[in-house]
Amino acid sequence: MNTLIEHVTYDGHRHDMTHLVESFTWSGSQEEAARKVELTYAYNPKDLSFYNHQIELGDTIAITIDDHKIFEGRIFFRKRDSNAFTMSITAYDPMIYLAKSKVYLVFNQVKAIDAFRRLSAEVGIPFKALPNIGTVVNFVADGKSCTEVMKTLYENIKADTKKEYMAVHLLDGIHLVEKGTLIDGFIASDSYNVINSSHSESIEDIVNRVKTVNESGNVISTDSDEESIERYGIFQDIYKNQPKPKGSTVSNISMAKAKPKGVKNDSSISAIGNIQCISGYSIKVEEEQLQGKFYIKSDTHRFQGNVHTMDLTLEYMEEQGGGNTNGEQKQ
Repeated sequence: MNTLIEHVTYDGHRHDMTHLVESFTWSGSQEEAARKVELTYAYNPKDLSFYNHQIELGDTIAITIDDHKIFEGRIFFRKRDSNAFTMSITAYDPMIYLAKSKVYLVFNQVKAIDAFRRLSAEVGIPFKALPNIGTVVNFVADGKSCTEVMKTLYENIKADTKKEYMAVHLLDGIHLVEKGTLIDGFIASDSYNVINSSHSESIEDIVNRVKTVNESGNVISTDSDEESIERYGIFQDIYKNQPKPKGSTVSNISMAKAKPKGVKNDSSISAIGNIQCISGYSIKVEEEQLQGKFYIKSDTHRFQGNVHTMDLTLEYMEEQGGGNTNGEQKQ
């Protein structure tokens, strides 16, 4: 494995700092908009013969593995540890600006894909790949972060098309990919690349009855999972219906509607690393405890010397349609 770690200054000068870094992590999660890199490099100002590489907040870190650039992002955090003679930094890819930026936008009979374009224009981060989705949306994004607005767009698209999407930042910009797109040609197997796996089940977070009420507290509707109630008892949540503002033709983004939740399953594997295995996509698993297609909820890749390992948090997916990373449709 050939690794290149570059520091890019604010004025564009590139410096190879690979020799200063012993190890680093590259990670992402469906709960976080941006992927990040955390690394520690040698730094010892007490040794006058040692050249101390200076990295400033706002500079960029770029990482290439075997001629594939996996990350380029801006430095948001740094920490000096004098006892260990090191400096630690954290960098985020450009999706961080969608998480950190708030907007006021009115979407009135606007196509969802055009709404995504308006969001990207707000922060100057382009969408490079948008599927042909005909969903039309109506709501006001009032002081919400771009990622909060995107979640509302995802929900509208899912209700309309029954498909889930997720924005992923690749090196040429933001790509809107179908959630759970299968990574083609990769299988996590205990025969050759899985180091360890775990699987747990819990009913602690079950919600099997949801009552929708109006402003007066009157019940408008009830959504129940009778099979779950019979087996586990009643776990109830309340959703308060939000009326439209007077004179408005579109509704504000309100609290997310409560939905029934089933048994919580937590699965994870530790395996030999593959740079394609990132949150938003799915993999096939053939292992003692886990069999089938699993969605990657979060991933942490660790690089140390010539060793690349990864920890993946997984969620089982039913075998059905959906494409793979070669753009082929699964039967």
